[in-house]
Amino acid sequence: GVAPEEQARALAEKAARAQEEVGEAFSAMAAAKAVAEAQAAAAAAARAAADKAREGEEASKEESRREREARERSEAALASTEQRLQDASHRALAAMEASREEARRLTAEREKAEEELRCDGVARLERLQAEHRAEVELLRAALTTEAEQRAEALEQRRRAEGAEAERLA
Repeated sequence: GVAPEEQARALAEKAARAQEEVGEAFSAMAAAKAVAEAQAAAAAAARAAADKAREGEEASKEESRREREARERSEAALASTEQRLQDASHRALAAMEASREEARRLTAEREKAEEELRCDGVARLERLQAEHRAEVELLRAALTTEAEQRAEALEQRRRAEGAEAERLA
């Protein structure tokens, strides 16, 4: 399988990418908001200028038509910017939710990998302990046999020496 370190690195990279996407979505939102505010300010300035012109003299019908068209264009631009801002906001929220979802998934994967590693470790330890016990048993058996043989040899030598002593006596 894949080494746990590699898996962890891949998961970290995925999380970083998700984070970047969220950042980009927020930058897009901020930019759209700035444009909206600039357009709103321009519209307000245009209205103020128009008000001043109206105060100074009664504008001709042509002028008021142009002014109305300019205002309508400004309002349309503002509405379209607000729509873009909303869209960007939805995208940012979706990206955040996706990155949270991804983070949850990655966390679950990591925990599963850690659990598998732990289980592997426990199994390996139990196997080693069993092998160790078997070796100890073999060693004990070998030592016991050797001790019995040595005792037997001693006993035989003692009997032989006893018999020799009796023969000499």
